[in-house]
Amino acid sequence: NPLLINQRKWDMRTYVLVTSVHPLRIYMYRDGLVRFASSVYDANAKGGGKKTSFLTNTSVNKKAGIDVEDLTWPFPKVYAYMKKVGIDADLLWERIERAVVQTLMSAEPQFVRGFKKLQNDYTCVNCYQLLGVDVIVDDDLIPRVIEVNGEPSMQLSGEKDSHYDFTKKSMAHDLVALVYSRDSFARGLASDLSELELSGYAIGYEDLGSCGETVDVCLRKYDIEYLLEMKKEEQNMGGFRRIYPHRGGDYYTSYLSHLESKMPYGTDRSTFRLHSLVTALAKLSTWKSDNSFKDDAFFRGREDQMEEED
Repeated sequence: NPLLINQRKWDMRTYVLVTSVHPLRIYMYRDGLVRFASSVYDANAKGGGKKTSFLTNTSVNKKAGIDVEDLTWPFPKVYAYMKKVGIDADLLWERIERAVVQTLMSAEPQFVRGFKKLQNDYTCVNCYQLLGVDVIVDDDLIPRVIEVNGEPSMQLSGEKDSHYDFTKKSMAHDLVALVYSRDSFARGLASDLSELELSGYAIGYEDLGSCGETVDVCLRKYDIEYLLEMKKEEQNMGGFRRIYPHRGGDYYTSYLSHLESKMPYGTDRSTFRLHSLVTALAKLSTWKSDNSFKDDAFFRGREDQMEEED
């Protein structure tokens, strides 16, 4: 049974940015679009009822003569609504992030096969994929990924003061800043790795010949490149927050271990090989946008704005 808002069915379009697939690096934009069906939902309706009661596609429902602004809510408005009616919105968002991460983790073996056909090397600085990941939530607060769109629409409504347009334009601005920054954070990464070693994490370096049986991880040239990109992106996330690697990454350990057996062409560069290290590094991070919505000043500001509009 779908969770209803004002008796209407809805789903969420989340914007997910992938900047590395092998190993994975995943970001989710802090704002997105909640899309509503234009008619009241009736679970007992004959034949499922009208299209506009069970389909949430904006393109379908706007044909009913309803403005796009009335068919969509930004995330802060939904977050505020849920808190108001006693729904644990923080728990729901955590579950949504985990569902998205696990969906992409499960696809890593297929990503690898696809890239192998194009090139032998998986490294590509400034390469990225923006995904529109659609999620529906049931009345037990269990999110389900229903579609992953590789070419999410960036078309604007053109309506004045449109939150629909604001979300897309803000996201595009922050994507460019995150992907195309030319800053170097080699010293910052070196400091992070040193701090991790002081805490007892044993790191070996292939180029220095310091990899042995006693190290927790042996870093190779392409591992360092991955970590440098992660550090650079961390400083330029804007409205994105990294959902993998993440300080709560221990949640995925057993799942990634299971996926290791499915990796084609070996596991030297799989997400699991660096999983323990990047999770430990994420725990050192002081960046709040790596955490949750409720710690994000922008989100609180947008939430207050939506409550004022109500």
